[in-house]
Amino acid sequence: MPKARDIGFEGSVLSIFDFLTTEHGFALIGSDEYSAHYASDCVWLVISHGRQSYELSLDVARSANQEDIEHPYSMQALMRVTDPPLAQKYRAFTATDAGAVTMGLQRLAKCLMTYGKPALRCDEDFFASMARERRAAAEDCARKSRWKADSEVALEAMKQKDWRRVIEIYEPRGDALKASEQKRLDIARRHVEQ
Repeated sequence: MPKARDIGFEGSVLSIFDFLTTEHGFALIGSDEYSAHYASDCVWLVISHGRQSYELSLDVARSANQEDIEHPYSMQALMRVTDPPLAQKYRAFTATDAGAVTMGLQRLAKCLMTYGKPALRCDEDFFASMARERRAAAEDCARKSRWKADSEVALEAMKQKDWRRVIEIYEPRGDALKASEQKRLDIARRHVEQ
C-alpha cells in the first residue's frame, strides 16, 4: 500500500473542504498527511484518512461539550438523524490511491452538506437528536448482544430439554423473535403443556 503522503490526502482535503472556511465560518486549525482540523466558534470538525484502514472519516463535536469532545459524532451519526435506513448502510470510504482519495473526500463533503448542515451551525436540537440516536443505537447493540448470548443458552436448554428455560428466554422478546426462535418457543410450549 502507498504511504499517505504519496496519495495526496492533505492537498485534496484542503481543496475539497475549503467551503468550510469560505462559506461556513470555520478556520483551518491544522493539517497533515492524515487529517485536517477545522473549528468555528462552537464546533470542531476533523476529516481523517486512517493510517492502517485507509478509511476516510469525519468527526464533529461542539467545542464546549465534554461528552462530544470525548465521543465525537461520525458521518453515520449525522445521517442517523435524518435518514436512519441509509445510516445503517453507510460505510466509510476506503482510499488507497490519489483518485480514490479525491472521490472519497468529494463523497464525504457531499454527505456533510446533505446531512450535517445543522451540526455546522451548532444547532442544539440537532445535537440533542444525535445524542438520542446514539443512545438508542447503543441500547439496540447491547440488546442484540444479550439476545445472541441468550439464544445460545436457549439452544443449550433445547438440547437438555429444559423447556421452561427455553420459554423463559424467548417469551419476553415477543414479536422480535426470528422464525426459528419462534418455532423453538412453540415446541417448548407444547412440551410444557403436555
